[in-house]
Amino acid sequence: MFVFTVMHDQDPLTLMIPGPVSVGDEVLAAVGAPVRPNYGPAWIPLHLELKAALREVIGTQGRVYVTAGSGHVAGEVAFQSLFRRGDRILVGNNGFFGERWCEVLRGMGCEPVAVSAALDERLDPAAFETALAADPGLAGVLVVQLETGSAILNPVQEIAALCRRHNRLCIVDAVSSLAGTPLPMDAWGVDVVLSASQKCLGGLPGLAIVALNDRAWAAVEAIPMSESRSWYLNLKTWDKYERESATWHPYPATMPSSTMLGLLAALRTLLAEGLPARLAAYERRAARLRAGLAELGLPLFVPQAWMAPVLTTVTCPEGVRPLDLATRVLAAENIMLGTGLPPLQARLLRIGHMGTAVTDAHVDRMLSALAAALRATSR
Repeated sequence: MFVFTVMHDQDPLTLMIPGPVSVGDEVLAAVGAPVRPNYGPAWIPLHLELKAALREVIGTQGRVYVTAGSGHVAGEVAFQSLFRRGDRILVGNNGFFGERWCEVLRGMGCEPVAVSAALDERLDPAAFETALAADPGLAGVLVVQLETGSAILNPVQEIAALCRRHNRLCIVDAVSSLAGTPLPMDAWGVDVVLSASQKCLGGLPGLAIVALNDRAWAAVEAIPMSESRSWYLNLKTWDKYERESATWHPYPATMPSSTMLGLLAALRTLLAEGLPARLAAYERRAARLRAGLAELGLPLFVPQAWMAPVLTTVTCPEGVRPLDLATRVLAAENIMLGTGLPPLQARLLRIGHMGTAVTDAHVDRMLSALAAALRATSR
């Protein structure tokens, strides 16, 4: 659940939610420029630059595809391309989005096999080892790196190593985590990374991103188009246009060109800063925020060692509604916070600190407003 936006007479709205993010001025300038066609000789260098920048951020020499849509579209594109109807996929499920991917896979005719943990626990690599050893027919493994319902970072590197040992594809949902915490795809042996434009990458909503290595592409190639359940949601379609129309129109359909230019502007800023520097800044900001929350007496929902550096979840005091706190902070500072996802909506406050538009000053202002909100709601 999120807080509804209200108008504010002074500062612009700042999003301190799990996404989307408030974007930088360079992104606003790019998306506010006259619309450009997503094809033609002037567009192709921008297309290639965008893909190269994403490869660098993802840490891969493999293929990268950008499609129109949300992070869910990234998942459906990958699943339609990699798996046949009836395939069994091992899914790490310790929260809202682990469960969501199970629903998506069922809707596509696949069979998710859950490796479950409690909402306040990390996924256990040992449970994946047991499941992989017991079921050699599994077609792949899917794990959410940052479970935004809890802010837990799951142990992707260890799970990817197990997938390699058992010769199973490893797919990582990095929609909320890419460019916010380490995920060197090739170095960690991850086969597929799913992401989207609107979170730590710093762009506007509207773009789904799928990266695949050669091992994953071989799985795509093994399924003929005659068995596909979708034309648009199939990477072979996107690959065909990229190969056959490389110098003119490398997409099978109209793309949101302004949104793509906004993402490119955000990636240029990120790469100029350097990914290690950006990640270090997130760590510092998370420490600042969490120290302030501790002073307010708000306990973290999970241990800090498990928590992502771009999102913080806290448990509200008994009798205090997260929505009331978030509404008061919004009214006081025009800073929007998130509340918990089901079934934790009545317990948790979720505070996002991803993107370049959130600064230490925003953190301090938010903490001051939150302190006042706690006093007001505890009377």
